[in-house]
Amino acid sequence: MKIKNVIYLALVTLIGSCGKSEMQLSKSDVSILTEMENHSPIYLDIKEEKLQVNANNKIGSTNWIFHVNKSVNLVDAITEVKKIVDKKYAEKMHADSLGVYFSYSDTLQNKLNFLPFKGISFILDSGLDRVNTDHTIIFQKDRSFYYKEELYGFKEINKIINEVVNEPVYLVFEKDLNFESFIQIVTKINAIANNNISDNMYFKK
Repeated sequence: MKIKNVIYLALVTLIGSCGKSEMQLSKSDVSILTEMENHSPIYLDIKEEKLQVNANNKIGSTNWIFHVNKSVNLVDAITEVKKIVDKKYAEKMHADSLGVYFSYSDTLQNKLNFLPFKGISFILDSGLDRVNTDHTIIFQKDRSFYYKEELYGFKEINKIINEVVNEPVYLVFEKDLNFESFIQIVTKINAIANNNISDNMYFKK
């Protein structure tokens, strides 16, 4: 199966065991990847004010696409995603070489896009004491961020990241962000050439 040049809708229609429902995907003005082959879906949505995970249609030998409702709490989403991804790449006889992706709506090209995150470690709270605070960016609910104890607006992220040379930059996310804010932050940073972002991402619980 292949997704190619798909025109996105703000509402993605999903077919599940309970019938048809609509999910609002995150939006970003950065385009990363618009084509995908050999994939299967995983859905994280809100039903009756609770996070529900539908991984019934995932296939082991495929790329996994996580479709996440934009309003889901970030820590809740990452907690569930981490459980699923860890199982995909757990040690076994035949290593899984295929990827994992978050879907989102690209507002510039009006297409469904995919953000790859294979190789990224999601660390929940316990690893924060090992972060180098000299090069740590801590994102707030409104995407503003603290860097070296100073508060900056999100528009200044390029300048701050480009200031750091030959040292990893650590991203930390406060517990009250929603998933859309996370997608907008990470896609923007992904577009910065030669960034030194660490493969470890930290989430406060």
